[in-house]
Amino acid sequence: SQVRFFISPTLLDFASCFGIMGPSSESLTSTGCDRSPEAFAAWTEELLGLEVQAEEEETISLLISCTQAELQARGIAILKLSVAEHTTALYGRACLTLERHGGVPMPAHRITNGDIVGVFDITLRPLSKAAPLAKAVVQAIRANSISIVFDTDIPNEVFDGRQLNLAIVSSDVTMKRYREALDILSSGRVDGPAA
Repeated sequence: SQVRFFISPTLLDFASCFGIMGPSSESLTSTGCDRSPEAFAAWTEELLGLEVQAEEEETISLLISCTQAELQARGIAILKLSVAEHTTALYGRACLTLERHGGVPMPAHRITNGDIVGVFDITLRPLSKAAPLAKAVVQAIRANSISIVFDTDIPNEVFDGRQLNLAIVSSDVTMKRYREALDILSSGRVDGPAA
């Protein structure tokens, strides 16, 4: 299915203002086009919001339309994992290391550090119809394992020996970095990477 979203007149105005589309930047100079860092940051923030929305819609669409095997083949899920280790991460948060049976290597996937993943019971199918047992943030990825950190208590079901599936729910790490850079830009600070 095709993801559709609305582009507001404000975005179109700024796209023209910054010479991305429409009239040339020279012709807009005399029209009062606001090219300040604050205006650019606000425009970019709106674009980032649309990007997040489109990514979430794409993920939901894949969860609805694909089988578990297809989700793994697309790299947004890892199937048949078991708890290998339970440790404590920073600030007392629970950290689980998951691996496949026998410690075999993980399949190729798109899951990266900072992604928010859902932990699913392997018997619940399809994933789109199932609520995850818990959500966690990916802390570390190795060839044979993946470590995830929980902000809340881990449900007992995760520890009862059942196999688990992981699937990407969302990823806001990159967007947070973009927004931090935009805040630095709009505030006029000169000590950050956006300066």
